[in-house]
Amino acid sequence: MPLLPNVLNQPILTYIDCDKQPDLKYEAICGHLLHSRCPHCGSQIPLSQSLTYEDKLNHTILYFEPDDQKRSSLNKTLQKKISERKNRFKKTFYRILKCREDFYEKSRILDCSLDDRLIELMKIYIVQFFSIERNQNVSSIRFQLQKDRPVFLLDINEAKGIFGFSTEDYDLLKNAVKTLEQMESALCSEHLLYVDSQWAVEIFPKVQFLLMDPLKSSEPEKDNLDELCISPDGYPYGA
Repeated sequence: MPLLPNVLNQPILTYIDCDKQPDLKYEAICGHLLHSRCPHCGSQIPLSQSLTYEDKLNHTILYFEPDDQKRSSLNKTLQKKISERKNRFKKTFYRILKCREDFYEKSRILDCSLDDRLIELMKIYIVQFFSIERNQNVSSIRFQLQKDRPVFLLDINEAKGIFGFSTEDYDLLKNAVKTLEQMESALCSEHLLYVDSQWAVEIFPKVQFLLMDPLKSSEPEKDNLDELCISPDGYPYGA
């Protein structure tokens, strides 16, 4: 396991095999990685080192790369791998991430064996639901786990709430994305390197057009303004 020293003389991970290192996988899901604890005051200090996270079960590798130049170089390397279409790369999916919170979220999505494209679209779907049906503005939305159950953590009018994960909505989007991928593979391929909110905003109108009832959404399993017991790193206690 490659390690590099940091300024606090603590080891920094550069690669995680979540199949062989389930403890580190759990740390990623909980949002505890990419931080270092100060030996003097005990406070958590965010780290900005590169990190490769491999989930062999889901044939996916996450690359957390905060450096713009390195990220650009990585993008070219992975694009070449994908274009080669060699057998050993056919079932491998890559995601490049520049935001720490995006990395944590992707690790949770992988842990649930879900498609991150559909999760990003579901977030747009939910934001639209609250805007149109409830006239409420969602300022932030993240995929989370609560007691091993997938949910969406929302910030609405300075309050936190959860929106239950809907298998029905997920399947509706799955069928629409499958159709769109056949029509516009370059925009919706499962081999995209960047799948984030910007991508979802661009793609959602196309997906929405393919849905029979684009405004249909499940009711939240809990009221959207219910307060959650949130840990300091934003992860629900008891999850």
